[in-house]
Amino acid sequence: MNLIIFKIDNESGGIKVIKLTVRIDNILDSDPEYMLINSALAHKYDILPGQLIEISPFNIGLKVYTSDKYPENTVGISGKLAKEHGIQKGNEIVLKELTSENLIHLIHKKMKGEVLQEEEIDAIFESIDKNLMHPTQIAVLMSLFQVQGLTLEETTSVAKAIINNSQILNIKKKPVVDKHSIGGIAGNRITPIMVPILAASGLTIPKVSTRAITSPAGTIDAVELLMPCELTLEEMTEVVDTTGGCIVSGETVGLADVSDKIIAVLEKVKIDPKEFMVASIIAKKIAAGSEYVLIDLPTGKGAKVVHRENAQQVGSLFISLAYALKIKLDCIISPGDRPIGSMIGPALEAKDALQILTDQGGSADLMRKALSLSGIILEAHNLCPRGYGFEYAEDILRSGKALQKFKEIVIAQGGDGNIKVNDIPQAPYIDTIEAKSDGVVYAIDSAPISTIARQAGAPSDKTAGVVLKVKRGDRFKKGDVLFEIHSSTESKLTSAVKLATSDFEPIDMEKMILDIIRGPKEL
Repeated sequence: MNLIIFKIDNESGGIKVIKLTVRIDNILDSDPEYMLINSALAHKYDILPGQLIEISPFNIGLKVYTSDKYPENTVGISGKLAKEHGIQKGNEIVLKELTSENLIHLIHKKMKGEVLQEEEIDAIFESIDKNLMHPTQIAVLMSLFQVQGLTLEETTSVAKAIINNSQILNIKKKPVVDKHSIGGIAGNRITPIMVPILAASGLTIPKVSTRAITSPAGTIDAVELLMPCELTLEEMTEVVDTTGGCIVSGETVGLADVSDKIIAVLEKVKIDPKEFMVASIIAKKIAAGSEYVLIDLPTGKGAKVVHRENAQQVGSLFISLAYALKIKLDCIISPGDRPIGSMIGPALEAKDALQILTDQGGSADLMRKALSLSGIILEAHNLCPRGYGFEYAEDILRSGKALQKFKEIVIAQGGDGNIKVNDIPQAPYIDTIEAKSDGVVYAIDSAPISTIARQAGAPSDKTAGVVLKVKRGDRFKKGDVLFEIHSSTESKLTSAVKLATSDFEPIDMEKMILDIIRGPKEL
């Protein structure tokens, strides 16, 4: 039990000091940014549920939960928080209303179009890391970043601030490499193929990945069907030191999590400041110990980056920022106007990747992309002559070395090294979408395919998704199957089929006339 002193200004302007006893409450471990106090106590001193309160001398912020059943002289905090900040028995902790005049001043400074200095940006990110900045203030600041943009100096300062407020992964075996895709492309599950190829070559690749936000499957959604991914930083370090690679969830390792706090706000307000995004990606790679990073910029209709010129601009920003931070980095622009691979959805993508590792079956374009990106990294580290990276990576894959390394990583992360494709669950309900007429596939739009897969239940339903049966340029006849829809529930399958057979057209047929621009009927 720890002693807390709760200070609140009373109506006369004085200070009312209330001594509360800390209870380490495991129920808060899932919400460590909250504390729990008695409802009557909160009402007495005008403390609102959700209000952000500063904790001194630890200088962290906690939001308030209230409960009628909680003792009036007790405050509950999570064991995770107590351990992280060294709150020990006998500590006196002061709770006080959060003041943020300096942060507001910096927001106003950016609002006027002025450049923020490195120490000012560091102060902002330190406040965010300690939960001392309200989400509304974060949203305002990020909106200014989106509208006004950041200079290269400001962007560099943002990356440094994220690193300064992050744990750092200390990898023994060098060189340490990584890859990152801007995302948004259905079926683009190259990570579980690339990681074992690169680790088998002697490079070290500590891959920290995420779950889906708007797509039918993120890397973790698929890979956790093959192995446990929710490792701690210490467990991750041990796996990487043992095998040379890993695929773990960013939610549990806690690298650059100040960035994740900001991203959680950005998702709610639907904005994505370009410079912050680039700074966040590179900072996370540096925190993971990377010395070289390959950035994949899928570009085209349905991708996050639509036009080639925009991809060039984003790529140039990555290169400039990496140079300023002294990390080697290359960018590629890849096709983003169609799905990569024929299977879309967590279990389906896991099967596709494991099939490629096992016998080089599965989607040919997914395998080609994984080998192409692996080859660039291998060439950059002089493991093969320039221009032979694809063949070198392919040899590692076809020789079985990549599969063996994959099994090592699976075992090290606590999984079954003998997992087979048929061990991955399959949806009990499957329906097909057939061609209404003869034709040729002109294009397959990644965005509508993703929407159908999500309508079927992906990613929360691991078995839900879409299996493409045609590719661009294929000829088909009326009644041929264009794609399958999978789901674990009949109702969601029906809903997805209804969407796919409406005016919603994920597969474009080749047409002689793309559109008609009509003139006036009368002159």
